[in-house]
Amino acid sequence: MWYAMMDLTFEYLIVFILLFGANIAFLVRKYDFNKNKFIQLVLIYGAIVFILSFICSSLNLSEYIIPFIPYILGVVSLFVLILAIRYVSFGRNFNVENDKLVFYGTILCSFISIIALSLCLKSDNLVLNALELAILSIAIIFLVYKISKIFNKAKRPYYAVIGEYMFLEFVFLLILALTFSTVRELDYSIFKSFLILTPTYQLMYVIIVILIILVLGVLYGDWVLKRLKRK
Repeated sequence: MWYAMMDLTFEYLIVFILLFGANIAFLVRKYDFNKNKFIQLVLIYGAIVFILSFICSSLNLSEYIIPFIPYILGVVSLFVLILAIRYVSFGRNFNVENDKLVFYGTILCSFISIIALSLCLKSDNLVLNALELAILSIAIIFLVYKISKIFNKAKRPYYAVIGEYMFLEFVFLLILALTFSTVRELDYSIFKSFLILTPTYQLMYVIIVILIILVLGVLYGDWVLKRLKRK
């Protein structure tokens, strides 16, 4: 049971880093960062992820923090919704797509999630786990940043595309918050190890599918607009 709970918490951390890493990468695209500043930003973010996850998981406060995790994650999801609404409204009404409040608010939400979940993490390899999370955060930001170039050429406004992702992210985070206690109370002794890990892999696949849908949606929207112009 102890190892199952550790796996669950670590997998939640992976999912949150994937979600927020992609979100941060989308937002960075509209900032005037040169290559060196972008690399510095990503490395600093990865270093902070490592420090927070290692220190918090070393405090052994899981017994005290676990009951509050659903509420913390729920509040984080609501913050993401507020940031999404602000990003879309500012982009549509003021043509502002590099809103600093949204950018730093998203980073803050990611750190809050990492701190809360890391406080619940128990492991014999805290340094390795923290390092894995840091590397994952750096990799996902670099990857999504490269992919996001396609949105710059889209006919639909950038704020609309990223706003859709942030709304989907809100829904996804809210589901994770609402199901955390239920999943935690499952009797993992009746499952085989690979069955315990399966739901998290499915969540990761859902994130990948969301990104693919966004790209395909942009391409389809461009195709429809081109056809309408020809008519």
